[in-house]
Amino acid sequence: MTALTTRAEKQAPRRELVIVTGLPRSGTTPMGDALAQGRGLGQLYEPLNATAGDKRIQRYFAVPGADISVPEFAAFVDDVKRLKLDLRPGLWKADGPARRMVKRVTGGRSRHTLRMARVRRPRTLIWKDPFALFTLDRLVDLGNDRIVVTFRNPAAIASSFERLRWKFDIADLERRLERAGIHPGWRADPPDTGSPYVDSAVRLYLLGYGRALALRDRYESIEFVDNADLAKNHDALVAALRAKLGLPPAPEAHRPVERPSAPSQGTSPSGGKAYGKRAHVAHRDLSRVNTYYDEILTPEQIQAIEKSTRDMHRSLTEVAFRP
Repeated sequence: MTALTTRAEKQAPRRELVIVTGLPRSGTTPMGDALAQGRGLGQLYEPLNATAGDKRIQRYFAVPGADISVPEFAAFVDDVKRLKLDLRPGLWKADGPARRMVKRVTGGRSRHTLRMARVRRPRTLIWKDPFALFTLDRLVDLGNDRIVVTFRNPAAIASSFERLRWKFDIADLERRLERAGIHPGWRADPPDTGSPYVDSAVRLYLLGYGRALALRDRYESIEFVDNADLAKNHDALVAALRAKLGLPPAPEAHRPVERPSAPSQGTSPSGGKAYGKRAHVAHRDLSRVNTYYDEILTPEQIQAIEKSTRDMHRSLTEVAFRP
């Protein structure tokens, strides 16, 4: 690295951040898209994603103080503000040869949003990242207190995990959090639904949102958004939330509409094959993603999920942002 490059990096502007996080499949993408529209705003898509994010991040749900040192995480956040990241191309096992070749050159959505932000030079960056959910303690400590946490009916999230065959090692995540001195506000006891994907979703739901709710008791600036409210009252909710966050009004509303999903054999963070639909489909109907779980889960699984998450979901609903 030359001295000239070093000076240029030091002179790069440090942008203000609005962090949009929540469990995977909880609505972080439509929420991030809605907030990022307008003059002076840009979006950065999942720099903490272990497949498509920054090369310093080696695992999903990296925990500052366990998987990355606290000073290194502080430097990473500063680099986010300066758009000084080195992102992976985001190659998934399901990508065909042609798509993999294109991604090696252009990258996926993470690289695309970084490239566009560098061109537009926004004053405020909407950092959309479900994998930031367990970094909120450190983000707030670093002065980043404009945080939006999305949530959704737990059965809907669990059905997405089942549909896509996603699972995480929750016991390992708990050990890493404890090693970093971050104690969950809610124990993630397994619900025993007969599906490792559904069980993973429920345990992650309890662990992630339990910690987020514990933080909200200390930092009332953290806003919780119910994906069901976003679907029913999109325009008013987004307008009110933008005003609360100090963002300019959007030039026009962006309302997802329903279109058929394309078949896919996408992969999950655990490497398993998906069946049915893609994880993300353009122009989705948000109301549909909150109601289709009864087509995937058994009545017994839905009952077990509701029993495990009833109190948590009630607590989230009680603090949800309202226009």
